[in-house]
Amino acid sequence: MCWGARALPQDVADAAFGVSTAKPATQLFFKYRTGSEASTFTEPAASESVDDSLAGGSYTAILSGAFELSTLYDRTLQEVILAYRAPNSDDIFFRTSGDLLNWPDSEVRDASIHEDGGDRYPSLVGELPNADIGGASPWVFYRNGLASWPTSTFMSRRVSLAEAP
Repeated sequence: MCWGARALPQDVADAAFGVSTAKPATQLFFKYRTGSEASTFTEPAASESVDDSLAGGSYTAILSGAFELSTLYDRTLQEVILAYRAPNSDDIFFRTSGDLLNWPDSEVRDASIHEDGGDRYPSLVGELPNADIGGASPWVFYRNGLASWPTSTFMSRRVSLAEAP
């Protein structure tokens, strides 16, 4: 999932298949930005310069301070789960949102991952046949060990934020 930018599916498909009326790729995606007017997706996500000599649009961080983000729609909760790291922490935290723009002020209680050595790069994965959608207990894959890749361990566990009905 592209965090903080969106495009119309038909525009993306037209550009991918070379439809003559397709917009240039730099005009497909727009960033989310709040301001004096209503919050909208109107800022260009990319510049129109092929060498990046021009800047793309500005954006508003939807959840400031979160990084190494991964999201997954959970059909049990009927919300999106966010796995992330916060500054000055080696833990992985979770939050849920019904609309992707509004997130609670604190993480889901008792759902963080904390192991000796530090945890990084969470990736949420749902159950097959559609790994983009989670059920009662989707998977989170992550790296344990902050020192270096060769000394890290690839980890996985189930995330249980709600009981199945």
